Amino acid sequence: CVEVSRSDGSFDWSWLVAGKALLYCSLGTYSHVYRHGRRLFDAVLAALHKRPDIQAVVQIGTCAEVDAFGPLPDQIRVVKRVPQLEVLERAQIFVTHGGLSSVREAIYFGVPMLVFPCAKDQPGNAARIAFHNLGLRGDIATVNDAEILRMLQGLADPRVAAAMRKMQQVFLQQENCQAGVDAIVARLGREPSPPNVALASQ
Repeated sequence: CVEVSRSDGSFDWSWLVAGKALLYCSLGTYSHVYRHGRRLFDAVLAALHKRPDIQAVVQIGTCAEVDAFGPLPDQIRVVKRVPQLEVLERAQIFVTHGGLSSVREAIYFGVPMLVFPCAKDQPGNAARIAFHNLGLRGDIATVNDAEILRMLQGLADPRVAAAMRKMQQVFLQQENCQAGVDAIVARLGREPSPPNVALASQ
């Protein structure tokens, strides 16, 4: 479930142009530990210089300093931290590492993804995003601006938006976590599993 009432701070939206697509890029809380994180941020920003029709919020965390990315167009904001739910609620594109919380929140708000998995569960999450046509998967170790531009074109396929709307409805229907409650209650109603004799003897 997504805790939509949580408060992650405030963000100045006075610069945002209504009716213009918003891209949000973030590698989550641990962007500084991902070996190729800076490469992805550089690729996204280089691509956005060639797409003035897209405005963007790029959250870099502690991966680098904001001024390390040089002068930026007015439609791009590079920041250390943002209230993610507030940004996703406005976004049309999400460039992400594919962490489960970020994926879940993107689906909740119906935002198609460009996924660049780095570690742990992220490759599996990226595979499922690609399988369900909720976005496209890329390689963070080789990504460049040309690849980002190509992926942005692919994300514009109407089938991606349709698939995301369908999955979003599934998530919204389960937002009260009733399926989880039902699974626990059903499990509690069963006979207890036999103890693991081998483990108990150790």
